[in-house]
Amino acid sequence: MFPRFVAPLLSKNFRRRQTANTEYSVAWDLQNRPEFHRRVFSMAWRYRWAEPRHHLNWRFDLLDLNYVYMPWISETFKRDYLDDVDNRNAILRYNYEDIFIMKMGFGLTYSDGIDAFRLNVESSGNLLSAFSKALNFKINSQGQRTFINIAYAQYAKADFDYTHLVRFDDRNVLALHAGIGVAYPYGNSKVLPFEKRYFSGGANSVRGWGVRELGPGGYKGNDGRIDFINQTGDMKLDLNAEYRTPLFWKFEGALFVDAGNIWTLRKYDEQPNGQFKLDKFYKQIAAAYGMGLRLNFDYFILRFDMGMKAINPAYESGDEHWAIIHPKLSRDFAFHFAVGLPYPVLDTHRQMEVGLFYEVGFLPDGVHLQKIICGDADGGVRSVVAEVDVVDFYRGILSLGAQQVHIRLMHVAGSIAEPGFRTLGAVLLSLGELPVEVVGGE
Repeated sequence: MFPRFVAPLLSKNFRRRQTANTEYSVAWDLQNRPEFHRRVFSMAWRYRWAEPRHHLNWRFDLLDLNYVYMPWISETFKRDYLDDVDNRNAILRYNYEDIFIMKMGFGLTYSDGIDAFRLNVESSGNLLSAFSKALNFKINSQGQRTFINIAYAQYAKADFDYTHLVRFDDRNVLALHAGIGVAYPYGNSKVLPFEKRYFSGGANSVRGWGVRELGPGGYKGNDGRIDFINQTGDMKLDLNAEYRTPLFWKFEGALFVDAGNIWTLRKYDEQPNGQFKLDKFYKQIAAAYGMGLRLNFDYFILRFDMGMKAINPAYESGDEHWAIIHPKLSRDFAFHFAVGLPYPVLDTHRQMEVGLFYEVGFLPDGVHLQKIICGDADGGVRSVVAEVDVVDFYRGILSLGAQQVHIRLMHVAGSIAEPGFRTLGAVLLSLGELPVEVVGGE
């Protein structure tokens, strides 16, 4: 990652004034299951920049490449599911083939500490499709055009999330959240790549179900070996309300109600009742309720949520459908462990406050921080960084869109370390662009 734009046709003065960076990334992901081994190699080139005055962060994925490779699939799994003439599961077969994903994307986030939204849009395969005939791309046995002998994915996808906090007082908050996502395969693809499909249930969705246990629509999974594939979709809806309050020490409590589901946009025989239809989808919205316990350690939150099904769209009896009236613990209960809140609202553009706790050393290239704790004025964003150069730290603050740096000398005022901290403030101030204030400790 570079704390500036790496792009042609931009003046040095423009790049100096922007709180922006260019990001290059390379990743290698390994997934080994008893049925198969999956490898995903990824490379990306993207830009990020912020508009602090408007609480906005932007992201543009200029190029994002993913190569999904299946080096091994068990013979039993092949025989029972992939090669069986009686089991023509198009979704299953497609997700066990090598595939190349070449996408471009755009992202926008807004957060002022009360309201937040996130928009992401991406498309894949269009550039390859435009040149496929001119470059005479080969066609495989499935009728797909290939790039370097690998079928490429072609789809469009958009996601939108909105969160609003209702603050009753300093201790009690009601968080309201809504999210929708739609993805459509076309051209060279009839099915979305597995990595791009939606799933429902789990700690950040409808918490009466486990991960990938809900949907699509009224579909009910019946084969544990492949349900994680079949219980995915092309469209997702999430509606959540959560009341949060502190209890004692570092413990916090929560009560929540969740609703939502996933659907497919096309009809697939292997996912009966899973297709989105205007006259049926509202009858297939699942609902859950529950309570949670959280351990807030400032730098991170451990979350324990216990959910119960209220309305189950994949039912075989009236009791199972209206679980809120006929609860059954063994059937309707789900427990979730997660790190962080399910849909936080953070204001990273307000005044950044830095509490300095440990000694500062002096190096030839400037002040070197041994340990810092940083967060916004309300403690909403916090992280621990060890052994970081002050210039890099300053650039990191800029990339978050901070408008001011406020250094509070906590537990060191009047001690031998205080001059070092004040020197740190002077160094930060000398770097330019942000106002820096240094005040005494507690």
